[in-house]
Amino acid sequence: MKKTRSETRGILGRFPYPDEWLDAGSDEIAKSIAKWADSEVIAKRLEAREDFAHQMKVFKILASDIGLHKLIWPEDIGGVGLSVPGAASTLARAYEEVGRADPGIAFVSAMNLSLAAVLIEDKKTSPALKRDIGSALCNGDELKLFSLVLPG
Repeated sequence: MKKTRSETRGILGRFPYPDEWLDAGSDEIAKSIAKWADSEVIAKRLEAREDFAHQMKVFKILASDIGLHKLIWPEDIGGVGLSVPGAASTLARAYEEVGRADPGIAFVSAMNLSLAAVLIEDKKTSPALKRDIGSALCNGDELKLFSLVLPG
């Protein structure tokens, strides 16, 4: 019986999944995020805890510079273009590393990507709206996040 990725890694193992679900790109993304986690978050944990500007800086590096928030957006608007169902194992592997660094950033980032996935997969959303929102989130120097504002 083939071991799961988490069993062979010996790291966190929070999300067990078969090796066959991952491709070379998944490991490259996870390695980039692991470097980010070690150098920007874990090594500067006290600074990040006390300084909101530092938290936003490390979040921007993850979302824009590493490109985690661009993974599921189409290439023609600045994203990477992974299919939403096909990206699930890549995202699970990536979020193991993000969660190791900072569970709060992992939560906000995952929620942002989840809202993007709903927008992208919704057949009722116009292509123009998808393009406008995707361009705003994938391009530019500022960190942009979805905001879910509930009534009342």
